[in-house]
Amino acid sequence: MKKTYLIKSFDSEKETDWSVVPVAKIGSYGWQSAEKFEAQAQLVLIKGSKFICRMVCFQADPWANCDENGGRIWLDSVMELFISFDGKSYLNVEMNSRGDKLEEFGPSRRDRRKLGGITTVSAEKRSDSWQLELVLPVSGIQSLYPDLDAGLLKKGFELALNFYKTGLNPETGLSHYGMWNPVESEKPDFHRPDQFGSGIIA
Repeated sequence: MKKTYLIKSFDSEKETDWSVVPVAKIGSYGWQSAEKFEAQAQLVLIKGSKFICRMVCFQADPWANCDENGGRIWLDSVMELFISFDGKSYLNVEMNSRGDKLEEFGPSRRDRRKLGGITTVSAEKRSDSWQLELVLPVSGIQSLYPDLDAGLLKKGFELALNFYKTGLNPETGLSHYGMWNPVESEKPDFHRPDQFGSGIIA
């Protein structure tokens, strides 16, 4: 059963009240995850402008060896947003605690292209957790989906998405695979748009 996330919309970023924004708990761990970290995500739409995704993981000392955008960031402790606006091709953004990221776009795991800078990411470490804020401009969405009328990104619009927490610990060799909407596959595979959840603009 696919989960549904209601995407709150606000007229401006200044008016955004994160206290009323639904929380998507990344609490389903699969494929014999050796570690589990409490993590969650929130997503809002600033009307006509951008989507903002906030993610937090309660992990005191996340490992982050990748120090470049587009690198092998999936080996770090990362949080990820996968999102599709047409049900066919999807954008995946994988981010570590430094704010470094990997952006890719395409219809499947093996048919993707790396992107340069569709999104912007900021990161913050705290004593017991780390947090990310990802900004996805509507102009960036239109560059990926040229047939999408930006005017449709309003109340009632449905998209597909999933939130993930994953990583491979370089010291222990232990891996973990956390999901908001559970993915069922024989091997670890987040690139399953058929098993994304639904995001509905409210």
